[in-house]
Amino acid sequence: MTFAGKLQNGKVELSVPIDLPDGSAVYVIAQPAIEMKLARRKATGWLVSYVGNLVGAMDGSLVQLDNRWVWRFHAYMTSQFHEPYSPIGDVDVDANTGEVLNDQQCIEEMWARGKRIMGST
Repeated sequence: MTFAGKLQNGKVELSVPIDLPDGSAVYVIAQPAIEMKLARRKATGWLVSYVGNLVGAMDGSLVQLDNRWVWRFHAYMTSQFHEPYSPIGDVDVDANTGEVLNDQQCIEEMWARGKRIMGST
């Protein structure tokens, strides 16, 4: 049986009341508040706003970073005329708040990698 619930003040509150016998095995599986699809849109929006309009977020995975869960996406340069070039960096999106965690240094590193890739093609 599976029952949905939310964590409130450190306790799991189920959406429906259930009565389990004492000693029942219970497993809690936590899911991120932000799903991968939404996190990818946020990452791509951030890339377009800060890195360039020919950069997109792909290959998402959920990773733990400094005691928080984040969606990490590789940033690829692409266009409608060619396949994506190798990643120029990563974008991290907090899996609970949806906040993009990258900073100005990440932007500059992606710009530099993108320029090197474009210069070699």
